[in-house]
Amino acid sequence: MWAFSIRGLDAEGSEILGVDFEADIVSGETTKISVTLEPLNEADGSLRLEVDWSALDTAPSSPTLEIACQSMAEGSEPIYLTAQIDGTSGLATATLTPGYYILGVALGDGSDLAYAWNPQSLRIVSGKETLAHLACDGPGGGTDPDPEADVEMDLSTTSVLRLDFGEADTLTIALKNVPGGRLYLGKANDSTVAALAAGTGGVVAAAGVSGARRGSDAGRGGSELDAASRFKDASVRSYDHPRAQDFEVVPGARSKSLVPPSETIAFGEDDPEMVVGTTTRLFWVESGDGTWIQVQARLRATSDTSYLWIPDANFGNSSTADDDNLLTQAQVTALNEAFNGSGPVGGTGIRALVSNIFSTENGGEPGGDGGIDADQHIHIFLYDIDWDYSASQSGGTLGYFWGKDEYTDAEMQNYGLRSNEAEMFYIDVHFTDGWPLMMVSVLAHEYQHMIHFNQKGLLRGVNSPTWFNEMCSMVSEDFVGSLVGIPDGDSPRARIPRFNGSYYESGVTDWLSGANVLKSYASAYVFGAYLARNYGGAELFNNLLCRSETGPSAVTASLGALGTGTSFSQAFLGYTTAFVFDNPAPNGAYSFPALSSTWGGTTYALPGFSLRDYGTGPVLFEPGTQVGLRPYGHSIHSASAWVDPEENTVIAVEKPDDPDVELYLMYARR
Repeated sequence: MWAFSIRGLDAEGSEILGVDFEADIVSGETTKISVTLEPLNEADGSLRLEVDWSALDTAPSSPTLEIACQSMAEGSEPIYLTAQIDGTSGLATATLTPGYYILGVALGDGSDLAYAWNPQSLRIVSGKETLAHLACDGPGGGTDPDPEADVEMDLSTTSVLRLDFGEADTLTIALKNVPGGRLYLGKANDSTVAALAAGTGGVVAAAGVSGARRGSDAGRGGSELDAASRFKDASVRSYDHPRAQDFEVVPGARSKSLVPPSETIAFGEDDPEMVVGTTTRLFWVESGDGTWIQVQARLRATSDTSYLWIPDANFGNSSTADDDNLLTQAQVTALNEAFNGSGPVGGTGIRALVSNIFSTENGGEPGGDGGIDADQHIHIFLYDIDWDYSASQSGGTLGYFWGKDEYTDAEMQNYGLRSNEAEMFYIDVHFTDGWPLMMVSVLAHEYQHMIHFNQKGLLRGVNSPTWFNEMCSMVSEDFVGSLVGIPDGDSPRARIPRFNGSYYESGVTDWLSGANVLKSYASAYVFGAYLARNYGGAELFNNLLCRSETGPSAVTASLGALGTGTSFSQAFLGYTTAFVFDNPAPNGAYSFPALSSTWGGTTYALPGFSLRDYGTGPVLFEPGTQVGLRPYGHSIHSASAWVDPEENTVIAVEKPDDPDVELYLMYARR
C-alpha cells in the first residue's frame, strides 16, 4: 500500500489544489486510479463584478440586475449577489471561498428581461480580489412581435434541430407553430476528452430565461429518489470485483487443457467424481484483507451445464429466513435450474439464452474441449463475497467472473494471483437469499463476462474497455429478463433512476471508481439499452462480441456490418434525443422502443420505456448554465419558461468553443 499526495500550483508556485490518497500496488499489474484535485483549505478571496449596459440601443427605464454565482464543486447552491446600480452600470462584491465558479448575470427592466450575459467561469484565489467586467455590445434576446432570427424552427414538422453555427459565434432561433410541450437544449461531447464547462456554449438569452434565474425547476435536482418506491435500494446494485474487471489476457500463458478431447466431460455427461452432497473441493478467494485463502465448498447441485458449490457454513436446509446468509437446497436447486433450463443449446435457461447471442466460453462450443479443466460444465461458487455479511446488508458485490481462473495456478502465482483452474464465476450468498430473482439476472451478467473474456481475449487477443464489457453484461440481462421471469425492479432497468440523477457525471465510455462506479454502471446500461432497441437487437450484440474490435470501434464496425450506415459517433449523437422523447419518438429523434428480435431460433423481447417512466426524468440544468461534459457525455437543459413557450419566441445560443461539442434543440410535444 502506497500513500500519494498530488498538488497543483498557481503561476506563483503556491499550492492551490490537492488530493491525498492511498493505492494498493500489485506486482505485475497496472493500477488505474482516477482522482479529482480539490481546492486546498485557504483564506477566502473576493469578487468585484462591474456590469455595463451603456451600449444597449434602449436603456432600461427601471434597471435591475440579477446575479448568481455558483461554485463548480458538487452539491453547491447558487449565491445571489446584490448590485448597486448607477445609471447604466452596476457594481457587486462578494467574499467567496477559493475555487472555480460559474457567474450568471441578467439585466431586467422592471419585471421584463432586457439582456442576459452568457454565464462566465471564474476562479477565486485565496487572499486576492478577482475582477470581472461584463459589458453588452448590442440588444438582448426575448420575445418580439416580429422577431428576426437566423433560423426558424417549425415545430409542426420539426422536433429536433442540430444547431449549425457555421462561421457565426451566435445563432438565433425563432420557434414557429408552437404546440403544447417543452423545449430542451441538449449538449453532447463527441470526444474521448472531457469538455470544459466554459467551452460548451449555451443560451445567451431567451424569453424569460437567464443563465441562473430564481424560480426555475432546473439546476441539479434529483429524479432518482422520486422512483425509489418502485425499486429495491439502489445500493444493492453493485456488480463485479474491481481487480477482476481489470484483469487482462496474459500473453503466452496457457488457457487450454492438455487433456485429450476424448477425455473431455461434455455437457450432459456425468462425472462420477461429482456427487451432490458428498464431493468437496477447495476454492481460492481473497480474504477480507486481500490475501489469498482457500475455502472448502460442497457440491450441492448439478445439471447438464453446471456445478453449484457452497461452503457448509452457508448451507442450512431448515432455514426459513431470507437474511441469515444460509441457503436451503430448494434455493440452490432453483438457481441451478434457472442457469441450466432445458439444456445448453436452444434451451430455456441462462446458459442457452446468453450463449445464443454472445457465443460461448472457453471450451464451451459444441464439441469443445471444456477449457482449462476439460469439463464443459460451468462452476458456480456461492459464498460471502468480500466477507461483509450483515442481516441488514443492502450494498455490496453481487457476483464476479475473474479471467485468472482460465490459467494454471502456477502461472497466476507469478502475478500475485491464485487460480481455481476452471470456467467459473462467483455469486454472493446473502443476495441470493434475499433477492433470488435479481440473482438470476446476475447469472446472465457474469456469464456474459466469461464469454467476453473468451471471445475478445483468448480467441482474438484483445482487451475490452470496462464500460464496453459491462454494457454487454447488463444488456444480456435485458435480453433474457422476460424469458426467465425477471420483474422490472430486479432487472438492469432498476439502474435508470440513478442514471437520471447522475448522467452528466459519467459519460458513455467512463468507468469511475469507488461509490461513483454505480453511476458508470447506470450510464453503460442506458446506452446499451438504446443501442439494442434502435440498431438490431440480438444480432447487433452477437456481432459486437464476435469481432476483434472493442469499444467505439466495435460499435462502428458492427453497425456497418448490419447495414445501418451509422457510426458510433452518429449513434452517440442521436442518443442525445433519447433523453427527452417518449415512445414512439418523432422523426429525427430516438427513444427506447420495445423490440422483438430473433437470433439463433430464439426471440428476445426488449420492453420499451422512457427515462421519465423512472421518476421525473434526467436532471435538467438552466439553459444558460454551462456544465463540464464527460468524454462522450451529455448535459440536458430546460426551464419553466420553456414549458408551452409563446409563438415567435427567439432564443440566442452561443457557439461552443470546443469543436467536439454539438448542440441540439429538442421539442417534446404533449
